[in-house]
Amino acid sequence: YNTRGFQFSASFNGTNWDALDLQQKSQTSDNIRAMIVDRRIVYLLGSKTTEMWGNTGDALEPFAPMQELIQHGIGSPWTAVPINNTIAWLGENEHGAGQAWMIQGYSPVRFSTNGVESQWATYGSLRDAYAHGYQEQGHSFYQVTFPNKATWVYDFATQMWHRRMRLVLGEEEPHLARNHAYIFDKHLVGSRVDGTVYEQSLSYFDDAGSMVRRYRRSPHFAGPHPLNVARFRLLCETGIGLTSGQGSNPLVTLRYTVDGGKTWSDGLTDSVGALGDYDKVGAEWNRLGQGGRWGFEISSTDPVDDVWVSAEMDVS
Repeated sequence: YNTRGFQFSASFNGTNWDALDLQQKSQTSDNIRAMIVDRRIVYLLGSKTTEMWGNTGDALEPFAPMQELIQHGIGSPWTAVPINNTIAWLGENEHGAGQAWMIQGYSPVRFSTNGVESQWATYGSLRDAYAHGYQEQGHSFYQVTFPNKATWVYDFATQMWHRRMRLVLGEEEPHLARNHAYIFDKHLVGSRVDGTVYEQSLSYFDDAGSMVRRYRRSPHFAGPHPLNVARFRLLCETGIGLTSGQGSNPLVTLRYTVDGGKTWSDGLTDSVGALGDYDKVGAEWNRLGQGGRWGFEISSTDPVDDVWVSAEMDVS
């Protein structure tokens, strides 16, 4: 870190490090902030650019820069992650910072969105962000946390971002996971709070004993005239209730806005069906009223396997 040089070990001997086995990032003058070796390529991520070095087979200088130069460096050295047959990181260069990049072939591809980046910009400096990656149920995830702010996760399968949180006394904090390892056929994560190792699984419906709150918001929409919403229906998996206790009659809560998100309605609840109630189509709310700029939010806190598919509504 804060040097242009990198050292390499003796061939086939990771315990032998000669002080002369040293090479320097040579195509540009910015210092190295992070280094990743992936698919036989050494990625030297600097403050402004990224160099890719390949193995030449030369005994004295076994590595040499490849012709391709990436005009994006890395903001936080702890956000560089090999995942989904690529590497991903939170970028920075002489023009600015706060975009997420990955490699396709030998070229950088931005995978953060304007909306996500506008949220990141409110966090101040991004230099202390950290990230990890993992794959579960066919989806590869890149999870980046901004300490004391928020955790954002990119799903390579859906090409969508979502935010994760931990609820502490009703307040949202960044997700608990600091790092990740897949071992013993389990996803193990280390706590950012005290180093406790937890098993992470979609089969768990609590967060280390704390309640999980799931929610999703729609984009806002409007017409040339005020819109009357006669019905809003959430299409979801039903009959997922537990045999007893919280979740035996699982509820989802609807809130809506008619002024583009400036204010929101009180929460309106409906059941998604007790255990075995598979005939129920979904949750439904009627006669929501009239407004100019509508938006909807669905949320739930019951410890059940919520599956929200889509929504439909009757509008005039």
